[in-house]
Amino acid sequence: MIQPNKSVKLIVSDVDETIAGVYMPASVRIIDLMNKLLRLNISIMLVSGGGLESIEDRVVNRIDKSLRWRLAVAHCNAIEMWGYDKQGKRKDVPYYSLYNESVTDKEDKVWKMYVQDVIEEFNLDCHKTMPVNDFKEITNHDPHAIMFDDRGPQITLELVNSFSLTSEEKDLLSPAVKSLLQEGADLRVPIIDKLNFLFKEHDLPVHAYKGGEFAINIGIESVSKGTALRYVLKNFSVLKELGIDSEVIDYENSVEIWGDKFSQESGKNDWCMSLELPKDVRSISFREENALEFPKGYNICIWDGNYKLQNGTEEYLESLVIEL
Repeated sequence: MIQPNKSVKLIVSDVDETIAGVYMPASVRIIDLMNKLLRLNISIMLVSGGGLESIEDRVVNRIDKSLRWRLAVAHCNAIEMWGYDKQGKRKDVPYYSLYNESVTDKEDKVWKMYVQDVIEEFNLDCHKTMPVNDFKEITNHDPHAIMFDDRGPQITLELVNSFSLTSEEKDLLSPAVKSLLQEGADLRVPIIDKLNFLFKEHDLPVHAYKGGEFAINIGIESVSKGTALRYVLKNFSVLKELGIDSEVIDYENSVEIWGDKFSQESGKNDWCMSLELPKDVRSISFREENALEFPKGYNICIWDGNYKLQNGTEEYLESLVIEL
């Protein structure tokens, strides 16, 4: 099995299907283990496509208040990054916020209007966010049903029932939507194509791309999960606020990246974090992925324990805490 990194000082981790299930809270055990890491003076950056309030509700607010100052959260694919004070409260201002620098109030309204237009064109039935199994049951696996989440600087569409359609499931689509899908099996593809056509045609600084296993993320074009790391590397004061001596940190041995989507075929996901650090920094994917799709030359490993996704992270955390 992959051996624990006993020199680690900073863990940079994805959230969904790495720390917690999609729209589900982190397990009691994972929170307990994260608390133990923080008490051992190891800091954690959570970098996620998810929204800030969701990450706080499912992870941060479950961490011991006295330890949260060692946490940072970069949400909506790192469009903003927040920290916490010694009382466990979110700080009054973020470390950075890029949305208002890139998108005017008028552009914000226009691109979100086009999202609604495309939702209508594809006959999508929008639902609030919820655990995936609950959604499947409630919607009876209807391929038109999606979860819709407006996170402010980002809109996420969760196509739980229609990212890998069988021929029988395609037949359930309306004729108009089926014609747009053509020969593919992933309904996200024509939706993304149509959204990006509209955004480009109207010169809007946003784009749509695949996120996670079945999502479409729509946000500003210039950000990815690597944005948070790029900012930290240029602003050492963030590391100091997280309790890390930025002047002596040995990135190759002191930093580790955790995620579940390092394939470059899966959109702007966890591999973008790996690219911002020296190639020897270890990244661990807790999903069974095709290593041939990883960025070349980077130290990206696939977790080889008994479990995958958040259960695999828990398994690795257990071994790491024991070693430390």
